[in-house]
Formats: sequence, C-alpha cells, structure tokens
Amino acid sequence: MIPKAKKKDGTTRTQKNNSVSPLESKAATKWPEDLPSAAAVKCYELLKASLISKRCTATEQDCKKQLRDLLMERCRQQIPWMQHIQQERQHLRAAAERAKWSSCATPPTADDVGQLDDFEEKCIAESLNVKEEAEWLGCVDGAPGLGARIWPIAFELHAKATKLNSEREQLVRNHHEKTLKAYAERTAKSWPSELPGIAQRVSYEQLKASTLRDYHHLPRRLCSRVGQHHT
Repeated sequence: MIPKAKKKDGTTRTQKNNSVSPLESKAATKWPEDLPSAAAVKCYELLKASLISKRCTATEQDCKKQLRDLLMERCRQQIPWMQHIQQERQHLRAAAERAKWSSCATPPTADDVGQLDDFEEKCIAESLNVKEEAEWLGCVDGAPGLGARIWPIAFELHAKATKLNSEREQLVRNHHEKTLKAYAERTAKSWPSELPGIAQRVSYEQLKASTLRDYHHLPRRLCSRVGQHHT
C-alpha cells in the first residue's frame, strides 16, 4: 500500500517509496589485482627450482613435502575466492533481472562484469597450474594421479575447517548468551576479591627477603667473588 502524506492545505497526496532494498544497492566486489596465493606460488617456484637443480638445503623428501604443503596452501587460499566468484555471478544475474522490472534497481556495469571475468580467468589458470604441478610432483614422488585428487582433497579439508570454525563460533555465542543470562538473573559467579596465587606470592616474597638478608650478611670478600661469578 502506497502511503499518503498531508499537504499544507490539509489534503493528502500520494507519497512514493523510492527506497532501495539492500540487495538492489549492494556494491560490486572489488577484486584484487593479484591472486591471494601469489606469495605461495612464488615460494613454490623457488623451491621447485632448487629441487630440480639439486640446490635444496633440505633433504629431497623434505623438499617434496614442502612442495606438497605449498600446493595445498595455494588451494586453501583460492577456494574461498572460487566460491565468492560463484556467489557474485548469481548476484550479477539477479541484479540484471531486477533492473528489468524496477527503476530503483541498478544493473551491473560492464566494468563490474569485466573485473569479475578477469579475476575468474586468473583463478582458472591457477587451478590448472596447481593440478599440473600436483601431477608432476606425484610422478616425481612415485604417486601418479595426484593432479586429479588434489582439488577434491582441498575442498574436503576446506569444508571440514569451515564446519569446525562454525562450531567454535557457535560455542562462543552460546557461552556469551549464557553469561549474559546469568548476569541478568543475578546468578553469575562473583569475582574473587584477591587475585589467585596470593599464597604463592607471599611465599616468594618471604623467600626473596630471606635470601637477600643472608646475602648481605656474607663477608665482603665472598660477596665480591659471588658477584664476579655471576658476571
């Protein structure tokens, strides 16, 4: 129902609602110029070159393990962006469809689509590079077929990590809500008037005072020897 507002003469006039929904006003994602895994790619290339040229300071097996870890790190850093690309594609399609039917909606610009296409091409190239490097490393390490397995393994590990983080966040929220409820009901445990460990601190101070007192009663010659020994 379109609301009506009163004019100065007492009559009413129709008042249009020109507000834009959050979905319609969502700003396009600013994609990074370089891949998030650029540092891991550089480390991988340097380590691979040292392995091929026999200049790796670690053992060959350790070097191969580091290469596998770096490949998995490249996957780990890229997976969230791959998922974000899919979400952004859906958003752009939805925004373009809304713009056909609503004058308040802003359609995606050619620059928005172009930036998404450019970044997606970089991610696709990196995905193929990781697959190719994994296949090479698997053959070198006596485990062919790693190229076809690395991305499914990476997505499985990412899903497990995401689930674990969600469970941890839920535990934190539950604890926070439980604490707030306890304070609201005045059932929260009161804070101690003294810091824990007061008995240990008293014992420490007494032992320290006794040690200093005994030290001051030592002969000067012996004190100088003790001081020279500690220096």
